[in-house]
Amino acid sequence: MKRALAVCLFAALAACVTVPRANPRDFSSLKEFEAGGLKLKLPSGFKRFAEGNAVMFRPEPPVRPSPGVEVVRDENLAPSMALGRAYDKISTKMGGFPVPIKAKIAGRDVNGLHDQLVTHFIWVYVIPGDKVVWTLEIAVPVEWTDDQAVSFHDMVLANVRLPE
Repeated sequence: MKRALAVCLFAALAACVTVPRANPRDFSSLKEFEAGGLKLKLPSGFKRFAEGNAVMFRPEPPVRPSPGVEVVRDENLAPSMALGRAYDKISTKMGGFPVPIKAKIAGRDVNGLHDQLVTHFIWVYVIPGDKVVWTLEIAVPVEWTDDQAVSFHDMVLANVRLPE
């Protein structure tokens, strides 16, 4: 009886150890996701999580520290208001000092913010649409090299599609 229990425990432990974990730095296999009308291609190990009016994407099973992407869709909100809200979130809730940046997303010139926080690099972009604005937040652990962080950021931006 004890031997059978030991074999079962060993098998269960071996199964736990061999469960594959998502490698958040592996961008070779992308999967399409949707968030508030935006289409994104992210690493296939990512999973979609709805949190309030935000949709978040992060590795599943969880990996610490991990990158993440968040999309918030707002109806009838001016892009400058969305950017101000993002600035307030970074400066007050995250203790940062974001600087303005610009990027091209889905063929559109957009304004954004960038900061290096204690645990993550963060980029936030405001993408204006027709009577809608999307806020796209990209976070990458500070433990990643600059090349890895920028590669993830660039991969996300290159794979955002607006609704037609």
